[in-house]
Amino acid sequence: LGDISVGAGYFLPVKQVDILPMVFIKFPTGEYRASQAANIGSNQLDIAPMVFAHKTIGKFSIDAAVRYYFRFENKATNVVPGDELRLEGLVGYSITEKFRLGPSVTWMISKNREQNGTTISGSARERLSAGADFYYRFSRLSVTLTYLYDVYAENLPKGHFLQLKAVYRF
Repeated sequence: LGDISVGAGYFLPVKQVDILPMVFIKFPTGEYRASQAANIGSNQLDIAPMVFAHKTIGKFSIDAAVRYYFRFENKATNVVPGDELRLEGLVGYSITEKFRLGPSVTWMISKNREQNGTTISGSARERLSAGADFYYRFSRLSVTLTYLYDVYAENLPKGHFLQLKAVYRF
C-alpha cells in the first residue's frame, strides 16, 4: 500500500445546489527510501481542503471541485514539493436514473519546490487533463470511474489517470 488519505465533509443545507466542503489528510504511510528513484510513498504529509458542487438540470448535471493541497517537507530529502491548486469540472448526462456519464477536465498548477529552505526556480508544475467520468448510484453508495489523459504537462510526464472511487452517505 502507498500513502493513506482520510477525509471528512458535510453537505451544506443549500436547496439550489449540493455543496460539500471537505478536508483530506494524506499520511506518509507508504514505503519510502530516499536512495530510490521511485517510491510507493511520498514521505511527506498533505492537508487538502476542498469544495465540491453539484447541480442537476433535467438529464444533465454539472459537477465542479476546487482543491488546494498544502504539501509539507519530506524530512529524508529536505524537499517541500510545492502547494497545488486543482480545478475540476464534469458535465454529465443521465443514461438511466442511476447511471450517468460525461466529459471531464482537470487543471493543476503548483508552486515551485523548495530544497533545504531554498526555492528551486522553474520547478513549478502544471497539467491540463481531459477525459470522462462514469457514475453509478446505489441507494447509499455511489461509484465513479474516472479516466483522464494529460493534454498538456509542464515539469511533469504526460500520462493516463484511472481512478475508481466509492462514496457512502450516512
